[in-house]
Amino acid sequence: MSLALKMADSVPIVVILGATGAGKSKLALELAAKFGGEIISADAMQMYKGLDIVTNKVTPEEQKLVPHHLINILDPLQTNTVVDFRNRALPEIERMLREGKIPFICGGTNYYIESLIWKILVDQELPILGEIRKRMTDEERSEGESESKISTADDNIVLTDGGGPDMEKLGSMQFEKDDNTVSTTDLYHLLQSLDPQRASMLHRAERRKIWRSLQVLKKTGKKHSDVLGEQGEIGMGGCLRFPKERICLIEVWSEQAVLDERCDARVEKMMERGLVAELEDFHERFNKEREAVRASKHSDEMVPDYHKGIWQSIGFKEFHPYLQLSDDERQSKEGLELFNLGVKLMKIATRQYARRQVKWMRRFLISKRDPPPYYRVDSTDPEQWQHRVYSPAEAILTAILEGREVEEEPLPLIEKDIETLVDERRVFHCDICDRDLKGSTQFKRHMNSKPHQKVVAMQTSADHRDLNVRLEEFKPGLRVESAKLLKSSFQIRLADVLSKLDTAPCNLVVIPGKGGGEKKVKSLIKELQRQGIILSYSRLEEQED
Repeated sequence: MSLALKMADSVPIVVILGATGAGKSKLALELAAKFGGEIISADAMQMYKGLDIVTNKVTPEEQKLVPHHLINILDPLQTNTVVDFRNRALPEIERMLREGKIPFICGGTNYYIESLIWKILVDQELPILGEIRKRMTDEERSEGESESKISTADDNIVLTDGGGPDMEKLGSMQFEKDDNTVSTTDLYHLLQSLDPQRASMLHRAERRKIWRSLQVLKKTGKKHSDVLGEQGEIGMGGCLRFPKERICLIEVWSEQAVLDERCDARVEKMMERGLVAELEDFHERFNKEREAVRASKHSDEMVPDYHKGIWQSIGFKEFHPYLQLSDDERQSKEGLELFNLGVKLMKIATRQYARRQVKWMRRFLISKRDPPPYYRVDSTDPEQWQHRVYSPAEAILTAILEGREVEEEPLPLIEKDIETLVDERRVFHCDICDRDLKGSTQFKRHMNSKPHQKVVAMQTSADHRDLNVRLEEFKPGLRVESAKLLKSSFQIRLADVLSKLDTAPCNLVVIPGKGGGEKKVKSLIKELQRQGIILSYSRLEEQED
């Protein structure tokens, strides 16, 4: 056995988990400094250069104390995927293991962390990691551990189902870059036709996952649902990437009420550090680059998409209406109201994100996944940090390094049967409200909710005539941006919207009056008005027999 592999076998992989505001970055920094390790940032937004405040990066001083990786490596306008992250992170882990250094994986993007610990992605692994896995038990080897492979080249693979117009349409699509030329609705319908099982597990608005499933089908010739089925019954990926005893999961936990207060305080601190000025600078740069792209007649590619890249950072969407104002308008009463609204929405979004992180981390404890030991330290009281957080975490890691049994008890695993796990991932549709909900629990909760009951009551008494939505005016200088917004709001083909803009004011679209249609139209009119798009609507007369 080579020296590199011997060292790789003796070094643990440490994962520091935690919701926003819990203190995971602080613990990772302290442990890495103590044990001579290096930190791999598993935060999707911190990979982008600049924008240090909005992405809440560790300070340059902290980065000097311990080597950090995958921070400040991407241009802010560059898109990045979990596959890109995994492909950058694994070589760093391989190098650290080879050098006998402990990799400390820490960040708030939990599915990035998941991609490093479990084989959840359709791709091949690196050589040294493959060597480590080869030395696992004969039983595990016999089950076939290698992941299904996807070619990164633009190969022409014969699709298993063959023929058909939908398959031909898939074959004509290019998946190297999503340029938004095909609507999310059309992509979803295509997936429904080609891989209905996978489509049933996705929300129709989850564009990236829909795109990825179609990409897998084209490049491998296999349905994504079949690939996931080969990886495991519950569709959460295959086996662990590393031997179970080599992985140490430590969650920095705080009581929810304390986390909420910290989230609000974090936003306030970010405001004091100059968050809005940072957003303004970025928007100015973005607008300049957009003008340059416009000059080359490719302006469709320069429209903010709050579901991609740096635009997903909490703060961009919340302050967008305010940032659209001129300097004079920002000083007005309306400007102040929009500023305060941005702060309020950012606090709400941050608290909601922390809750989603907590929920996601429970995935690491599902017994069917055969997870490694999952330990928890309590950071609720900052005065007790040394006693309740650092010392227990240090003791856990020291025991692992010394080959002793860890005294701290790991959290109990979550016992769920296969049907329950699959049910939680299935999408249910409410025809009355025209909403998709993930899992039967959310669906049942929605069916019993006041908003749903209100829509049901409205259907018995409201005027159900269809609604004619008219486009009255828009900002001529934002023609393409306006078209994109109208396309996504009303699910109209981009070419049709652009044609409508040329004839404004004009009729735009007819919306069914049933199922809360009027409420939706009113909400869209109010939202689009903030973007400079003025709409109106009226009820169509009943057609006579």
